[in-house]
Amino acid sequence: MDVVYSLISTLGLNSTLFAMTGIFVGTYWVCYVLFLKRLSNFLVERDNRTQGRSESVDHLNDELLGLDSEIQNKKRSVQLEADKLFSEIKNRALEEQTRVVKSAREKAQTELKSVREEVEAEFSKEMQKVKVEVPTLAKEILARLMTAGKKNQRGDGAFVRKEL
Repeated sequence: MDVVYSLISTLGLNSTLFAMTGIFVGTYWVCYVLFLKRLSNFLVERDNRTQGRSESVDHLNDELLGLDSEIQNKKRSVQLEADKLFSEIKNRALEEQTRVVKSAREKAQTELKSVREEVEAEFSKEMQKVKVEVPTLAKEILARLMTAGKKNQRGDGAFVRKEL
């Protein structure tokens, strides 16, 4: 102890160091008994609760990730079903369109054929009328040419031009 006391005195400290150390230890013990022990217990309890909540939150996060992946899988499957349904509807619409266009084309061809037959019938009827009138017109044209030729012999060329 003398060694400790001589070391303390060489450092320039006096014997009040022991008194101050005693006062500090006493004060710390009083503070520890009054509130530091309770504070320490509260801190330990809080850490335990925080750890429990942290584990609970970790569990909830794991569950959330599982649900998220499940939702993503369901979303993909629903998207695939929707794409399949869309392609089926599109194919049905294309088939319907093809059927409608085909029937419209057939209807147009039928109408075109009947119109052509009507036009050909009308044309042949008109040709018959013309064939019937051709001999009459030919006779009339010849008659006028003949009468025009007689008048032309008289020297009246202007009259022939007017009549033709």
